[in-house]
Amino acid sequence: MTLRSESMPHSLLLGVMGVILLAGCAGGTARNQVSNSASAEAQPALLAEQLSEDTKPDIPAYVAEPGHVLGLTPADVQDWLGPPDLVRRDGHVQIMLYKGTDCALDVIFFETNPEDHFRAGDLLARDSDGKAMNAATCLLGLAPGRRPQNGMPAPMDERIGMDTGRADSHAPGPEPSAERAVPHVKFPL
Repeated sequence: MTLRSESMPHSLLLGVMGVILLAGCAGGTARNQVSNSASAEAQPALLAEQLSEDTKPDIPAYVAEPGHVLGLTPADVQDWLGPPDLVRRDGHVQIMLYKGTDCALDVIFFETNPEDHFRAGDLLARDSDGKAMNAATCLLGLAPGRRPQNGMPAPMDERIGMDTGRADSHAPGPEPSAERAVPHVKFPL
């Protein structure tokens, strides 16, 4: 029995010491929480100071692609590229001509049904000598870095779930029938 009474004070002493240790840890928590929240509030400002113009990530420039034009209405194209230099309408076909310093771009719209809106179905580009050129290059010259005002549509290939396998991302427009075949007309620059 004496053995038991001697071991009791040790366990009581250990219990008291454990409570004191826990109380000591809990006492510092409030102070640490205040300093942690203050440093968390200062982190965005500190991070902004550390980022200079040299260390900010490069964001790639917007690149206009012919596939972004295909499927748009004439109003959508005008919102993006501005008013065309010439508009020609013949039956179920409408052509808008945009002239740049180095090229001319024809945006050809088709109306598949009389009650439907015209939709861009093809692009034709020419250099200043009237020779055919890459539509993407001409479009880039006409709209360098300008995004469509109503947001950028996905390229036509993606909108219709089509994989053309073409490197220029140019999806074919509707196949013209014999009654609405459009001859390629050269417009002077």
